[in-house]
Amino acid sequence: MSSICVGGGFYRTSDIEDSADQNAAEEIKDASKTLPWAITTGVIVNGALGFLMVITLCFTLGDVQNILATPTGYPFIQIFYNTTQSYTATNVMTTIIIIVLTSSVISTVATSSRQLWSFARDGGLPFSHTIAIVSGEFISPLPHSSVLANTLV
Repeated sequence: MSSICVGGGFYRTSDIEDSADQNAAEEIKDASKTLPWAITTGVIVNGALGFLMVITLCFTLGDVQNILATPTGYPFIQIFYNTTQSYTATNVMTTIIIIVLTSSVISTVATSSRQLWSFARDGGLPFSHTIAIVSGEFISPLPHSSVLANTLV
């Protein structure tokens, strides 16, 4: 499970621009033309920068066997330590990764819950009447059922 979280998280953080675009789709003028261009541009830019990052990492990685045999169990932490030779810097860089991944998970749940709620509101799902319920107990209304259904699936 942890390997999926560590490996899959880097893809998801590069995919955050899709969530931002999709959330704003209802407010965009001529969304059927503007939104695909925005998503495509974001994917191209992130793909190019990611490719440059991977090439740079490959040429500066060092001993791969040493990195894979790390006592931490996470090779990226060993790469951070090999690069900085400092536990403090390694901890700071790892903390940044954890914060970014946590923010990414929150963004993913919020986006998919909003889309699930919108679809349920329009009656497009089984149990739509339950999923579309919005609770007014908090400062802003929250679709508890949508968030719960999204998290369980």
